[in-house]
Amino acid sequence: LHAGVFVHDGMKEYRVDGMPYDSFKNGVKRNKLDQQYSRSPYSEDPDGANDSLIDKLVRERTKFKMARDFTRADLVREGLRTKFNILIDDRLKQWSVGGDFGPEHRAAREMADKFSNR
Repeated sequence: LHAGVFVHDGMKEYRVDGMPYDSFKNGVKRNKLDQQYSRSPYSEDPDGANDSLIDKLVRERTKFKMARDFTRADLVREGLRTKFNILIDDRLKQWSVGGDFGPEHRAAREMADKFSNR
């Protein structure tokens, strides 16, 4: 059944404008893993590291994810969390010391915690 709807499972998105994803190339990154991560504007200052070191480790994690080496990617993520208290939000493409990504995300996380603790 074709009604001009295209689904991209990898990006978890759909289009209803009749244009398949292959024809939508100009100016749009094809792979979300290619996008650079940045420090959240709500992040605290990192103790014992500078932004360039953290950016390097986050890029290394992204390379592992692109190579589908999720074990190593998880090890880098956990190392950042345990050593520097850095959390990564893959949807926002941001990292944060202490895990603060702003009031909207904080409220959503608090609500999710309430539901999980019922």
